[in-house]
Amino acid sequence: MCSNSLQISIVTETSLLNCRILRYATVIAVAFASFSAAYGQMFDWQYSVRLPFDVPGTFVGGGASFLESLHSATNFGEIGEDLQCGDYRYGSGAGFSVFASGEHWHSGQAAIGARLEFSRNYGKFTSAAAPVPFKLHGEIYELRREFALAVSLSSISAEVYGKWLVGGTHLHVGVSIAAGITVGKRLEQTESVIAPEEFAMAISYGESQADNISALSLRPALRIGYDAELGRGLYATPFISMGVPVFATSGTAGWRIWTFALGAQFNYGILGVLQ
Repeated sequence: MCSNSLQISIVTETSLLNCRILRYATVIAVAFASFSAAYGQMFDWQYSVRLPFDVPGTFVGGGASFLESLHSATNFGEIGEDLQCGDYRYGSGAGFSVFASGEHWHSGQAAIGARLEFSRNYGKFTSAAAPVPFKLHGEIYELRREFALAVSLSSISAEVYGKWLVGGTHLHVGVSIAAGITVGKRLEQTESVIAPEEFAMAISYGESQADNISALSLRPALRIGYDAELGRGLYATPFISMGVPVFATSGTAGWRIWTFALGAQFNYGILGVLQ
């Protein structure tokens, strides 16, 4: 009797242990499945197993960015004869861009995307003229002048990019390439007398002709960003990027523009979102 009771007790405890193991295994499997589904883009969008959520893989959206630019040139006189007054070599400026975007995650750690963008880039070059001595009422003065060239370029571009999450975080690095068409340009030159002070004045030469500006551009860029969750199926991506020109804005003038962007992109899931 004791032996049979012991055997029955052992069998019962073994069955209970097996049940517990099966229960834990089921819980772990469900939790792992939930984790895998919820973290498609490293966001926990499935708040509960009882509230299923199809994690989207494709997103649409848009955004804007603030642009800083550095300009270099060798001979602006090649763009127009009226630009030969100053020896414009280096300049800088600011600008902005707005864009519509689409992004597709082909894995939990990497995505590809595209953007259609309108941008306007401003820049300013300055060039000091050689001092010119002159005599007035028996006194000798030194006339000092400065030439300034203000530029504005508007373009529409199409960009494709890839991005990869870093170390299981929301931080990502990416690369892109954008092909653009120049849809607007404006160059305006001014001359300023800066000394003697009593003769200080500014003279505008008006809008300059810009005949040799390229209509096409190609610009690869490096990008760093961070994906921040805003809600189910919605996240924002603040980013910084640096673009390098493949083609000169004007080959004859050796005019090239390097751009730095600080912006944000907003993404909304359209495929896979639970209705």
